[in-house]
Order: sequence, then C-alpha cells, then structure tokens
Amino acid sequence: RGSSAGPSGLHVEHLHGLSDRGNQSLADALNVLLRGEPNHRHVWRLLARCSLVLLPKKGRSPATPKVRPIGIPEVLRRLASNALRHGVRARARNFCVPVIRRMGRSGGCEAVNLAIRTHLDCEPSHSALFVDFWNVVNEVSRRSAFAVVSAVFPELLLFLTAIYNSAP
Repeated sequence: RGSSAGPSGLHVEHLHGLSDRGNQSLADALNVLLRGEPNHRHVWRLLARCSLVLLPKKGRSPATPKVRPIGIPEVLRRLASNALRHGVRARARNFCVPVIRRMGRSGGCEAVNLAIRTHLDCEPSHSALFVDFWNVVNEVSRRSAFAVVSAVFPELLLFLTAIYNSAP
C-alpha cells in the first residue's frame, strides 16, 4: 500500500475493491504469471515495463549532475514477485546463512555491526575489515546467477526467464 503506480497507472489500492470473484480472478492471473508460460509473452512484455524516475545523487555539484534511475514495475509484477519471494524465503535464508548471517531479517546490518563491535571490545587484539562493494550487483555474471537460481530455486527461474526474455 502507498507505493507508486507502474506504467499502467494501476495501484495496489485499486485491487482492494475487488469482489470475491475478482479476487479469485486476480489469484488465477497471478498463478499464470508465476508459471511463466511462454505463450503469454505479450503479457510478460507489458509486465516487464517500468516507469523510470531519475533522482539526483547527493553530494554532486550542479556542474556535474548525476542521477540514480529508479524503475517502478507494474503492480501485478510486484504482487507475483512478492508471492515468489515469500515462497522461497526460508530456503533462501538457509542457502545464504553461511555467508550472509542476517539475510531477510529486520535490522540485519545493524545487528551484525553491533556483534562485530562487541567482539572487538572484548578482544582488543582482534581486528575487523569492513569492505563496501560499490555497485557489486553489476559485477555478477547474469549467466552464473541464473545457473544458481535454476539449481536452488527453480520456481524463480520461470518467472525471471519470462521477464528477461520478454523485455523489449
């Protein structure tokens, strides 16, 4: 609720007024989207679109303005991706826990930071290196990411493949 509309102008609030029959129709439509059926390519092409908002980056001089593009996808795409995310959340946490200790938990970064600082207070001879990977998402091979997703979360692969293959 309260999020921006995608390219069609549809808001989540518009869906709240649906009757029981309308809710069932919406659920049926989302199930089709989640299956990523290739014969619905025209629907995926519409859902792959985003409204693009350009926000100025802080700390830049007016002489060299920089912007951060923010894509706002369609509401139905967000609903489908949220349903998928909730469906794989526990497995994703178990998959990532050896590397990412607080994934998917509120205040995860703050908790890790506090734990490290507490440890360093108790063990003054120890040290820690904090590394901030700038723009690391764009450094990951999409092919490698899709290989991991297909092995660990095959239900996500259908959705992602449909979105990426139907993009204009």
